[in-house]
Amino acid sequence: MAFVCRSFGVVLWELLIHEIPYKDVDSSAIIWGVGSNSLQLPIPETCPEGLKLLITQCWSVVVVVVVVVVVVVVVFVVVVVVVVVVVGGLIL
Repeated sequence: MAFVCRSFGVVLWELLIHEIPYKDVDSSAIIWGVGSNSLQLPIPETCPEGLKLLITQCWSVVVVVVVVVVVVVVVFVVVVVVVVVVVGGLIL
């Protein structure tokens, strides 16, 4: 769902700017940059504040989802380790 929101923000940006996003950037750099939130499309100063807010909110959702996924993975790993240690201790 977050990537749909991110994509909607990019479509809004395209409608505003009338350009191809990331046109001079390698596709692997786009994937990395968007995933790590280090690659941002420029929003012009002439952009209406409401539209600017909507675009930036669409783009910030990705960061929240990435953080949530990392937290879930860490919690899962900790639970698996605890279960292995407890079950291993019971078997011995």
